[in-house]
Amino acid sequence: MLGYRDELGPDTIVADVCSVKMIPCDLLTSSLPGRQVVGTHPLFGPDSAPVSCAGQRAAICALPGSERAVTCVEEVYRRLGLNIVRCSPEEHDAQVARSQFLTHFIGRGAARAGIERLALSTRTHEALMDIVDVVGHDTMELFEDMAAFNPKVPEVRAEFLAALRAIHAALEQTHP
Repeated sequence: MLGYRDELGPDTIVADVCSVKMIPCDLLTSSLPGRQVVGTHPLFGPDSAPVSCAGQRAAICALPGSERAVTCVEEVYRRLGLNIVRCSPEEHDAQVARSQFLTHFIGRGAARAGIERLALSTRTHEALMDIVDVVGHDTMELFEDMAAFNPKVPEVRAEFLAALRAIHAALEQTHP
């Protein structure tokens, strides 16, 4: 893309659809000075919106000097029936580390532990299995990229693992 930057017309809008925002938005704004750049993240995929994206959420990160791009992208998203959430790249990555990444982390952990659907399953167990199914359809590269390129993920992962260790220690003390 960067090799083509001089071919971008003055009215060209460049939008990313990555699951992380801080690094891509910084890269785009520094590589395409003076261009209309907007960070976007449709918060759904083919498993969560197999027929229509109407009613789904999409994040839009307005970047300095790109208000026209944001307005255009918002209009397209509204026509698709999306619910738009405006945020900064920092707000996006902080929230997505707790929503998308943590969901994938839990789902992949449950799958690796061999947790599966059972005849004597509760509704909450079935919900967990639904998470395992959905994240299992996403690529390992998506999961690894969320971990590698969202600067908020290491803290969230550490907090979650510390909470699990604390729960485990409390259970060991009360029921060894």
